[in-house]
Amino acid sequence: MLMMLSGVANSAAITFLWDYQSPTLTGITTIDGSIVQSSDIGMQYLGNYVLFNSQTLLSDLDFSFNILDGIGNLLHTWEMQGAAGSSTFTTPFLSTEAGALTSLAGGTDIVANGNIQTVGSFFTGDDVYTLQFRTNLVAAAVPNISSIALLGLGLACLGLSRKKLKR
Repeated sequence: MLMMLSGVANSAAITFLWDYQSPTLTGITTIDGSIVQSSDIGMQYLGNYVLFNSQTLLSDLDFSFNILDGIGNLLHTWEMQGAAGSSTFTTPFLSTEAGALTSLAGGTDIVANGNIQTVGSFFTGDDVYTLQFRTNLVAAAVPNISSIALLGLGLACLGLSRKKLKR
């Protein structure tokens, strides 16, 4: 299926997905909805990504993300950098499961929710790339203060009733 994107005939819609299902990071590329590449990487990736269809970047590429759990703890960092005219870009994806991480200065904070999340896109000569990630490392729900207070009150009442029964 050929699509028309930004007025360019024969363009392809390409999706690049980092899918982190602990402890394995998988890089998945689809073109017009069909998987053309799927590679299990391990816990993290430090290499380059080669653009499909012999395309090159139209402009410099510079994205950085800090992927957090629901309570603000850093889970992963993901950067993408490439120069206009290049057919590759660096795309390190690092995980706290592989070692300590520091937040990327100037990186966009994104809260992981277990679903695929689209975080950006860019154009090459003819193609449009959509950047996505998913991680299964999400924080358990933290009880709110009223739930904790109610539990404390219930325990106190139980303690008082036991004390009365002993008398």
